[in-house]
Formats: sequence, structure tokens, C-alpha cells
Amino acid sequence: MNSFKISHTFQGHSGPIYTLLFREGTALMYSGSADGLVALWDTKEGKAMPFMVKVGSPVYALLELNDYLFIGQSKGGIHVINVQSRVELRLLKYHDLGVFALIKLNRSGYFVSAGGDGKLAVIDSFDFRLLHSFKVSFMKLRCLCLSPDEQFLMVGGSDGFIRVYDTSYFNELESIHAHAGGVYAIQKLTNGRFVTGGRDAHLRFWEWKDNAFIQFDSIPAHNYAIYALSVGEAGIFASASRDKTVKIWEPGSLNTPVRLFRKGNKGHTHSVNTCAFSPNGEILATAGDDRTIILWARSTQGHDGQATS
Repeated sequence: MNSFKISHTFQGHSGPIYTLLFREGTALMYSGSADGLVALWDTKEGKAMPFMVKVGSPVYALLELNDYLFIGQSKGGIHVINVQSRVELRLLKYHDLGVFALIKLNRSGYFVSAGGDGKLAVIDSFDFRLLHSFKVSFMKLRCLCLSPDEQFLMVGGSDGFIRVYDTSYFNELESIHAHAGGVYAIQKLTNGRFVTGGRDAHLRFWEWKDNAFIQFDSIPAHNYAIYALSVGEAGIFASASRDKTVKIWEPGSLNTPVRLFRKGNKGHTHSVNTCAFSPNGEILATAGDDRTIILWARSTQGHDGQATS
């Protein structure tokens, strides 16, 4: 059984933090906040890096691809930043409302954005052209997830539906009502299975079988909405909630999650909006409305079901 101990905390943002992104294969991590800033942190050394981008609007989504950092913000813009020079190259306006999720399609060189206007946009990651844009819902689109072979794209929205699209022509293959009040997070697990979290505070488990997205389990996981999910090593995953807690779930023991919460003035004091495992799975980063990033170091020793410090 894994346990998690606080290793570092970062405080630098002046507003709630909505998104975290580890740079691929490194211990460096971006954070995006309601203060309109994107910062970079060294999670190994526990310090801020000399990198700061100001976009002027709350930051909801981040994606790094082809030496560019794509920043999705609350007014529908996607800022394209050269990572080396920190110079903004373009501001893409393919949405009318906030950009809540960004995901790359490795096999095509495209990326997809999900907007508060209920639209999906398919964008060329090299010249930033809009390749395709279409209405999915009359409500916000909140999250995106690809199948392991990238042939299918799952889209979660505030209307509670998960819609499945092929990634060749973006035809809708299926629409499933998954969560009451909205689907806020989707992540791949192992063996072609998926987990979703939503406003109803439940985790629901799915598999893609016979060209259909089929639910096979459901757990009342938190007291309030689940805002984010992140998958680590060996099938473990984390859920972050408005109830101020983070829970760690392991295959075969879903009834006994490790609960990371405020203990002895440690842990989050407000809603936890985002979480991200480091590439090596040794660190879980969490952040939220208390403007604080907490790094939890993973250990395979025994645990008491709470955060330790």
C-alpha cells in the first residue's frame, strides 16, 4: 500500500490555481492560475524557476508540444508561447468562451481544445491553423481523453454526457449520460479501461468494448464535486475534490483509498481543483482555491490513511 508525505509547498500565485502540467520526462511543472499567470516549478529541488508568463485572464488549461506552450484561458483564447524565448507567438481565438481542456494527437500532429462555448476545435500544432470546429453541446465542455491507440476521443461536458468521437473524421460514435450535473474529468487506466469524475462526487469506471463505452462500476468517492483525476504508476490514480481532499485509489482496494487532507495545519484549506503525478510517479502535485501547490512524495511503506508531514 502506498502512502504520501508532504515534501514541499509552493506559494506564489495570487488567485486560485486551476491547472498543473509536468514537463514530459522532467521534474519541472507548470501551474496556471486565476491571476492570469503561468509559473514553472522544480519539484525535485522545491523551488520556483525563472519562468513566468502573464496572459491577463484566468488560466484553465495547459499543453506543451513542439517546444510550444499552449495556454487556454477564460476568454476563449489559446496563447502560443515559445518555451525557450518565453515570447508569445500567437493568440488563437477559436472559442467564444473559456478553454477548459487541451489534448495532443501524437499520430496526426494536431491538438484538440474544448471550450465553454460547447465547441471542439482541431488545430495544427505546427502552423496553428484551425482544421475543424464543431458544436458538441449547448453547455461547457470540461475534459478530454484519448483511447490508448488514439483512435477515439472522449469528451466530457457540463451536461453530464460523455461523447465519443473517432479521431480521423471526428464523427460522433456514442453519447452516454454519465454524471448528474456534469463530467469534470476523464482518465485512462490500464487494460483499455477509464475512470471519470463529476459534479455528483462519484467515480465511474468504463471500458471500450464492442464499439461501445460501457460502465462496469461506480463509487461514491467524495462529499462534493470531483474536479480532477491523475493516473500514476501501477494503476494507482488520484482524485481531487471541492471537499478539500485528495484521495489515492489502488487497483483491488477501491474501498480503502488513502485520504490526503488537512491535518495539523497541513494540506489544503479550500477546494482542490487540480492534481498531477510526476512522470516517474514519485510525486503527486495538488493545488486549488487556497493558492497553494502541495507536493506529496510517494512511499510504499504503511500508512495511516491521512497526510503526514
